[in-house]
Amino acid sequence: METNASSSSTSTRVKSKGVLFGLLMVAAGLLFLSFNFGWIDTTLRPIVFSWPMLFIVFAIVSFSKNNYFATLFLLILGLFFLLPRVALAYPGLLPGIDGDFARHFWPLLLIIFGVAFIT
Repeated sequence: METNASSSSTSTRVKSKGVLFGLLMVAAGLLFLSFNFGWIDTTLRPIVFSWPMLFIVFAIVSFSKNNYFATLFLLILGLFFLLPRVALAYPGLLPGIDGDFARHFWPLLLIIFGVAFIT
């Protein structure tokens, strides 16, 4: 009887992973299509399809698993590395943030995450 319950639980987990992966693929396809048809400003393309955005995607996945600390960690990390890209794409939007932002302020990440672990 327990094997049926555990196989049902495993089957549900596999299906939910497949649904999440499918939704991410649909979202990526819609974004590519939106850029191709000009529905979204093409200046955003290097921001949306960048390695820091992977942290945001992993944060969404961890949020779906109710892992709120990991979600917050990944969101802060992703946004930290996306800020210079946004500042370069839109020069007047974020004054004081330039291409060297991450290189100069990465110790700030250590401080934030250290305080988070302490609390």
